[in-house]
Amino acid sequence: MINYYSILSKKFFKKYSNFYFDGTRKIPIIKEIPRFVTGKINYAEMWGKQWSIYQKTQFDSFTKTNLSKSRLESILGFKVEKLKNKNVLEVGAGAGRFTEVLLKSKANVHVIDATKAVEYNYSNNKKISKKFKIAQADLYNIPYRDNSFDFVICIGVLQHTPDTLKSLKSIWSKVKKNGYLIVDHYQFTLGYYFGFLWILRVFLKRLPTKYTIKITKQVVKLFFPILWIFRDYKFLFRLLRKIFPLGFNYYDRKDLNKKQHYQWAELDTHDALTDDYKRLLTKRAFSEMLDKLGGKIELLSSLRPGGNGLEARVRKI
Repeated sequence: MINYYSILSKKFFKKYSNFYFDGTRKIPIIKEIPRFVTGKINYAEMWGKQWSIYQKTQFDSFTKTNLSKSRLESILGFKVEKLKNKNVLEVGAGAGRFTEVLLKSKANVHVIDATKAVEYNYSNNKKISKKFKIAQADLYNIPYRDNSFDFVICIGVLQHTPDTLKSLKSIWSKVKKNGYLIVDHYQFTLGYYFGFLWILRVFLKRLPTKYTIKITKQVVKLFFPILWIFRDYKFLFRLLRKIFPLGFNYYDRKDLNKKQHYQWAELDTHDALTDDYKRLLTKRAFSEMLDKLGGKIELLSSLRPGGNGLEARVRKI
């Protein structure tokens, strides 16, 4: 397992009872979590509030499904158990749905997120394994030495950051030789611009999160019952899903009950309507960005519900 303190910085960190000190500044430890972020990261703030409400909605242990595990394994290209004793950095982990799966694989898991979501992640997962380290840190200022990790995993994040290529380069720098970068990104489709979802998003993303959550809850309350009735009528359902400004990504999962589908719809709708950044890339554009990293690329096109569209495994050689 990586020595946590040896890779936190190029400088030596001395740990005190409530902060780290690197010779120039104090890094506070609040609720047992090092806080390398000072002040707000504007583009990420809404995520912290979102995860405070939907802390366990996506957890396999909560839904009694394998949704998170199967999605992670699809991107990895192998069973998650093969990560045992591997050094893994998860970037932008939110409340910790994938963190849970990684920890159960017995990997050495290090997690960063720019928001208060680290508190919910830590609370949700701290009892699973002692091989768990978490810090509040910005993706553009990752507090780990370069070339430190066997796997750097960043799922559902890149399209929401200010600059995809800059984000890729930052997390790529933490992958060691023969290690892997595991990422995904929204794929460009003309279908996204049909319907009212993107139009409503133009207005909602300008509002404070306390209002957007209330509004999206009302949107789901209005449209979910209609989609639920027609979920088994494929053509009509797809047409209504395009028109309605509603996130309903796992509609085909019979192992989720109606209540769980409703909660997922609330979460996915808020996610879809209120993010500051939402970039869609063609497969070619994403591939060209990955080429600039200088690794061996495996680029997948995801077709299953809930996938972001483009998924990649990139090995550093």
